[in-house]
Amino acid sequence: MEIRKRIHASEVDFEIKMTLFAVANTVQNMVTETLDLMGCDNITLRTKYHSMWVFSKSKFICKRLPVWGEWVTVKCKSVMAKRLTNVMSVEFIDEEGNLIIECYVETCVIDIESFRFVKLTDIPFEYPSENIEVKFPMEELVCDEAFPVTVNAANIDYSIHLNNTQSILMYLSTLSTEDVHTIFGEPFVFTVKYNAQARLGDEIVLKRGSRDGVYGYAIEKSDGKNVVSARIERS
Repeated sequence: MEIRKRIHASEVDFEIKMTLFAVANTVQNMVTETLDLMGCDNITLRTKYHSMWVFSKSKFICKRLPVWGEWVTVKCKSVMAKRLTNVMSVEFIDEEGNLIIECYVETCVIDIESFRFVKLTDIPFEYPSENIEVKFPMEELVCDEAFPVTVNAANIDYSIHLNNTQSILMYLSTLSTEDVHTIFGEPFVFTVKYNAQARLGDEIVLKRGSRDGVYGYAIEKSDGKNVVSARIERS
């Protein structure tokens, strides 16, 4: 799937740069809509195969963030698939043909009740012709600040779970303008791993920390189970 997109005022921050939240939303939309074109979107999977796609890992390699009014071409395709996992690539290309953001999203299919993995051969999924090996390395980062949050109706997706991009918005909401300027200096790499699901009404804690120019956050449930871990570092 390929689109030509203008960066809107609602997608940028105080420096008129596209926010990480807006980038992640665009990536999520491109992945889900590409899967729709492939005939295996989540509505189809839920109604016909009793299953759904979930994001397990994402890596954003950002050379620079596009700015308000800029036009970019966004391309999405599957670049690697195994028995249980599928990796999608999303690229942002500027008007000069430069690759400015490169993102990889690892997805898998689970049964909507048992949460067991579903083989990709059991759904109408077409394996890609290429097979690019993508890794998502992320060392643990000590998080020493905590912000209690309740998952509300504005945070959830079609499956009544915390939407993938909402943890990013929760993190950004704890930062100062100086933090944003420092953390998202270009270029940077943002890696996030989704380890569990948080549901509507769950009491969760967003923890954040930094060390030696590396920043990160984690979301935990009240029982201490990790929902999301994320890390931002200069590339």
